[in-house]
Amino acid sequence: MRFVLIAAIAASFLSQSAGARLAGNDAFTFRYEAFFSGFRIAEATTTLEWKDDRYAMQLHALSAGVLEWFITFDQLASSGGRLDHEVKAERHRNHNRSRDNWIDLRFRENTVEIVDANPDPASEEGRPAVPPELLIGALDPLSAALALGMSTRAADSCDSEVPVYDGRRRYDTILEHQRRETYRGPAGPAETLVCRFRFERRAGYTEEAKQWPGLTGSVWLQQVEEGLPMLPVRLEVETKYGTGYIHMVSAEELR
Repeated sequence: MRFVLIAAIAASFLSQSAGARLAGNDAFTFRYEAFFSGFRIAEATTTLEWKDDRYAMQLHALSAGVLEWFITFDQLASSGGRLDHEVKAERHRNHNRSRDNWIDLRFRENTVEIVDANPDPASEEGRPAVPPELLIGALDPLSAALALGMSTRAADSCDSEVPVYDGRRRYDTILEHQRRETYRGPAGPAETLVCRFRFERRAGYTEEAKQWPGLTGSVWLQQVEEGLPMLPVRLEVETKYGTGYIHMVSAEELR
């Protein structure tokens, strides 16, 4: 299970905080834990900061619990850009510190520049290049998630789609409305929006990656603190090995 990818989905709805408080300065941190077959396997911390029309996000995901008996991972991703009625990414860095590989992106007008990468995507055998026309309007995973959350908040529904480019792969992240229900989150029972998520491949995938069916699942969104819009309090991730679960552990305003 690619916990970092799912944690980015959780990060998507953090943008709703920005939508509620665009004026001035603010920052929040949100902690999540992941479980599989009843065992704790990973944890992640996401931080969102904004000042007037600029934002910065950071996601740190770590293996934990029983998973560390078999594998370990330590991944740090960050993004930044402008909030000008919509999310406009300017930079993104993703560093897999377990394998010591990374990629740095800079977003220009209608294109994306790979500033630095190890390994260079162009050198990876069997990985086709992403056509330039598919880079137009694409965002990095965290900034795309931010845009997805903003459109979800505005519509009060999950029906939304955003193009994503991570420096190697180009895909669409898609949310679809399922239902509303009362669910007990960190702040107690509250009205909750339940949404389906999936990813649609567009370009840049190796033949081996195409054999993997991809991730699908559901996300539960609710208000966890007075003054905040809805945030993800639960995710169910469907894999060929079973279903994994991610829960919000805490939400804290940074001062």
